[in-house]
Amino acid sequence: KLMYCVFENRKKFPFKNYGEIPKTCNPADGDPWDIFAPGYHNKIPIDKKYRIKKIIGVYYLENGNHKLAVRVHYPGFDPQWVTEDIHRSCKGYTRKTGVKGFYIPFN
Repeated sequence: KLMYCVFENRKKFPFKNYGEIPKTCNPADGDPWDIFAPGYHNKIPIDKKYRIKKIIGVYYLENGNHKLAVRVHYPGFDPQWVTEDIHRSCKGYTRKTGVKGFYIPFN
């Protein structure tokens, strides 16, 4: 079964492209799994379904509300920018929320 995600408008949030995987449930908060799409220089339009091409890693958080890093079928992905984007986003999330974590890349 193909997985898809939907991006949301989260102002003042450290992830540029952030959303969720509908019809899933993260037991940490009872909400759908949170996703972010690093490596895209531009904002991906919100409130549309995007097929997930690959789960590239997870931002593993101490409170269990982990964030999945995904690549979606949308133009503009820059593999050279992924690492920097992940580092900036995760650091910003911890600074904003106080929740500590670490990023685990998948091969």
